Amino acid sequence: MTKPKPAFKPIVEFLTTCRKKTITLYLTCYKTGIKEKSALKVMRRLTKEGYLELIDEGRIYTGHKSGVHKKNPTWKIIDRKKIPEALQKKKKKNIRDRIWKAIRIKKIFNIREIMELALAKESTVMNYIKILERNKYARKAGKRGHREGGHWQLIINDGPARPPLKEYPEATND
Repeated sequence: MTKPKPAFKPIVEFLTTCRKKTITLYLTCYKTGIKEKSALKVMRRLTKEGYLELIDEGRIYTGHKSGVHKKNPTWKIIDRKKIPEALQKKKKKNIRDRIWKAIRIKKIFNIREIMELALAKESTVMNYIKILERNKYARKAGKRGHREGGHWQLIINDGPARPPLKEYPEATND
């Protein structure tokens, strides 16, 4: 799991402890000490993820001769208890996710096909196939294309999410 950005954590903590039902950008900046631009990005992300609801895209007159107005949107806190979940970032897809997707598409495959579909190096594909073999998710399927390392067959298809595999599973007496 990756670390959240510095502005994110203080804002989430403020939103969970604040007793108000609606929050403005300036109140958030004042209470957390975070700059408006950074706070606005965090608040927009929380809105996009469904933790906040944008009520008003308010503006404040700054007193300049040109009549410049600053943004001061107002949000409604939807569910205060669920906001800390936002700190746990979603995992980014990595190369093994792409390899798993390519293997699921092909069902019977060789290394070259998976390399092309997943845009991965030969050693990476081979290592992941070996892990799948050790965890009984894939097996060798004949001698076709022996020069390319042969063909494999997907045995267990657990769906689109890459299965949690052990690099070296414990030996069983089958």
